[in-house]
Formats: sequence, C-alpha cells, structure tokens
Amino acid sequence: MPESSLNQSDPTLKRVVVGLKAGEVSQPVQLKDGVRILKLVAREAPGQRGIGDPQVQQTIRDTLKNRKEQLLKAAYLATVRDEAKVTNYLARQVIEAAGRLPEAAKTSFPSKQGTPQKLVFIF
Repeated sequence: MPESSLNQSDPTLKRVVVGLKAGEVSQPVQLKDGVRILKLVAREAPGQRGIGDPQVQQTIRDTLKNRKEQLLKAAYLATVRDEAKVTNYLARQVIEAAGRLPEAAKTSFPSKQGTPQKLVFIF
C-alpha cells in the first residue's frame, strides 16, 4: 500500500503500519469497519522503479495483455452487432393480421380477486 494511501486512511491504521517492521505482525487493531491483524510483508523505497525491475515488467505485461483483450472484445462485439439480423416477428404478425394483435401476443394478468383479466393492446 503506498504511503499516500495510508495518509488518506484511518489514523489508527497508519500509526500501526508505520510502527511495524518488515515481517512483523500487529496485535488486533480496532478500526471503524472491524478488527484487523496486520502483517507488514516488506518496505519499499518510494519513487520510480527501473524498467529492469521484475514488478515493473510484470505490470507492463499485464497492462498490454488487458489492452489487447479489451480491443479484441470490442472488435468482436462490433462485428457480431454489425452482422446481426433482427426480425420483429410481432410486427410481422400484426401486419399479416391487418392491424389486429394476434391472440398469442395478448397478455393475461390476475386481478385482485384472483380471476384473470385480459389486456388488449390496440395500435
């Protein structure tokens, strides 16, 4: 967790983390969202890391992979959307029935008394 994030977090959390040494485990700490036990895995010097750093290289790989996946996904969705053929069967049936709504499209809803009521849509 970067120190800038610690500055924006709970003051108790910051005090405990700053007091820990690498590899050390804290006593239970009461925070606003519950009780936590913290372990400081390592401390790293602030600032930029060089391109030779394995973490930097892995971050670059992950970023490139995610961008490629997003681009491929967007291209696939655009292709599928452009090639899709949509048929409005209800509109076709209404036209064939000379403007009347087919029986299959009429919807029944139960009334408050439990008997079904028919709703008819008129165009």
